Amino acid sequence: MAALGQLVAGIAHEINNPVNFIAGNLVHAIQYSQNLLNLIRLYQQYYPEPSAEIQTAMGVARRRHRTNSTGFFKR
Repeated sequence: MAALGQLVAGIAHEINNPVNFIAGNLVHAIQYSQNLLNLIRLYQQYYPEPSAEIQTAMGVARRRHRTNSTGFFKR
């Protein structure tokens, strides 16, 4: 019985880890996608003559991501 308990606990642990990883990163994924959609909207509005607003938005996105450990927009 003890071995069965350990097996079940191990399986629960292996299922729980990826679920917590996804749940923990949903907020960041939502922020990244909102930033991307905002930039796309700006490009649609001003293309082919980009404005300073687009450059400002890109700078904000770069600063946010540069401090993150993911490496997006890192130079």
